[in-house]
Formats: sequence, C-alpha cells, structure tokens
Amino acid sequence: MGIPDRSPTAPWRGDLTFLVECRPSRDAPSGSRHDFTIHEDWSMTSLAHDWEAERVVVALGGYCSCLELLRTAELVRRELPLVLRERRPHLVHDKLGHWRLGDAKVSDCCGRSGFRSIGSAVNHLTSARHIANRYDLPEWQVAVVLRNIVNACRPDVSDTAAAARHIREAGGLAELWDAGITPAQAEEIADRVAFVGEPLPVRFFEGIAYAEHDTAWISDVLRYRPDPDTATWLAWLDRPSTAIDAMPEIAKWLGFGIPRQDWLVALERQLHPDLVHEVAAATRWSTHAAAGSIIGWARIGCFPTFEHFALLASTGRDYARPGTGTLALTTGDLERLHLDIDRTELGVMLALADHRYNLLAAVQQGARTASDIIEFAERRRSA
Repeated sequence: MGIPDRSPTAPWRGDLTFLVECRPSRDAPSGSRHDFTIHEDWSMTSLAHDWEAERVVVALGGYCSCLELLRTAELVRRELPLVLRERRPHLVHDKLGHWRLGDAKVSDCCGRSGFRSIGSAVNHLTSARHIANRYDLPEWQVAVVLRNIVNACRPDVSDTAAAARHIREAGGLAELWDAGITPAQAEEIADRVAFVGEPLPVRFFEGIAYAEHDTAWISDVLRYRPDPDTATWLAWLDRPSTAIDAMPEIAKWLGFGIPRQDWLVALERQLHPDLVHEVAAATRWSTHAAAGSIIGWARIGCFPTFEHFALLASTGRDYARPGTGTLALTTGDLERLHLDIDRTELGVMLALADHRYNLLAAVQQGARTASDIIEFAERRRSA
C-alpha cells in the first residue's frame, strides 16, 4: 500500500500543545512530563529540548525519546486522512461475513484477522497499535499523538449534533464515526433520500458507504416504498446488472406492498406491473392480493394472464395453485400420453381441476386449456 498523502497544514487552527513523557531509554516504562507543541505548519517544538543539541547527544550514543516523537508525529500525520475520516478505507467483505483490511493489513498485527463489523475494522486500522506496527514506532508515542489530534479535530458525534436527526439509533453518529463516516458525510447521504422522511438505520449509511452501489438507482427504486428498512435492504442488495435498466417499471412492484423478496422475483422474471392492475380489474382483488398471486405463480415457473386469473376468481379458486411436485408428476403423465401442454396453462388447469386425476380424466376427453376444464366440470355436474 502506498504512503497516504500528508496534509500541508494541520487540520486544527493554531498550536496543538499537549503533555508527553520524556523517557530516558527505549525500555523505560515512564519518564518526566513536559509540553510538546505541533504547530499549524507541522513544525514541532518543546521548551524542554533543543533539537540540534539532542541530535548531537544521540550521535554520541545518548538517547532522547522526544527526538523519536518527532518521527512518530510525522508518520501519524500520514495516517490522518483515515484517522479523521477524510478518506474512506478499502475494506474487503469475505465469504464468512468478516471485514478485512485488504492491502492495509500488517502481518504482525492484523494479517490473519477478520473483523465482525465495519466499525471494529476501521477502529483497528486507525488505532495506535496498527499504526505503530505498520511504521515500527513506539505504540505509547503513537497513542498520545493520536489521542490529542483526534480530541482537537473530531466533530461533534453526540446525539445533540445536527446530523443525529437523520439516524434512527441512539449513539448513531458515534457508531458511524467508528465506521469511518463523518457527520457531514452522513448528512450528505441522508439528503439523497430525503423523501423517506424518517431517520435511517446506521446500517443504511454503512451500505451506501461500503457496498459501493449506484445511489441514484437506489433512490429511484426506493421512491415506490420510501421507508427506512427498505432503504437499508436496497443499500446492501446486489444490484441487478441489466434487469432494472431494461424495465424500469419493475421498481413499481414495491408500491404494491409485497414482501421485498417477492420484489426480487418480479425483478428476476421481468414481470411488468401493469399485469397487477389488469388482474385486479379482472378479479376485483386488491392490487396487493393480485401482486401476491402473480408472484406466487411465478415462483413455480408459471405466468398466467389476467384471463387465467379471472377464471380462477370466477370459480372461487383465488388461492388455488399447484405445487412444483404435482406439476412435475402431471407433466410426466402427459408425456406418457404423448401430449404437450404449456406449463402455465397446465398449472391453471390443475388449479381448476382440484386434483391431478380430475385433470387427467378431462385431458383424456379432449381438454387442452383452462376453459376446457371448466366446461368438463360443468358437463360432469349436469350428467
């Protein structure tokens, strides 16, 4: 992984002064404390030290931990775009559902580790331990520099911050910060789906930031069911490659109130929403009921017309639908009779006949369509 760009000026205004330990050796557990200042132009000073004099001492075999601190601060500076969430890390979501650091991993630190959440992965990536391992720095020095810079620069992530109104969960802004998303970025993401009109789950923001989907596509589809949970589902949904482009109207299926998994069936099967209105008009069902029935038939590989549904409704078989096993058995029966009937037609015929054996009896007397089954039943009743 390349070295991150360094900011030409510090992300704070004026001088940043904090206490550091001046340890007498690398092995010393502690030392005397004094002020250390990082100026806005990234120069560093301390009233306790003359850097040139300290370098002479070190050249003669002495030691000064604060000279190492100069190098530590410079290398921490390289990581600030990630630490302060100005740049989003590249994370890899593996098959086990863990998040990995990709090319940012350090073999002695996190090379084999996966993280259960985005937040834990980002927090590790920007931790003193990880940065110290990456650059071979004293972890205690990295920790003190990081702590003071973050305290000086981190925005308000409390529940009273303005951006918190966009997030459903208490503590949501802090959770998003852990995930590498700033309050300003959260507001920008929320503005893209402002029409939802309700606070959104943390998971939605994480999906937009890390699933790398087309937010314009998500926004277009979401308008047909503008609620936070659907927004979150879409943010993590694998976007179809061509289906929605070929038939944008499919997004309207969400407006019929069907389960989200049923919408995926409509998407996969390229079912046009106009059929829902045609079926509802022909059967006097609600659009919700019509949509659910169409999807149910599509799940078994059958695609009845509104005329088929009208026949089912007129005979009181609104919810009748054969199982895939019955369809397979009946198809085998027809093959033995050297007959070939379209799968959808056969499915509706089975629903109308009530039983496979009734259907076979009708077929042997010449029935080949759904309408024929109704006529066959009427003849049997009048006989």
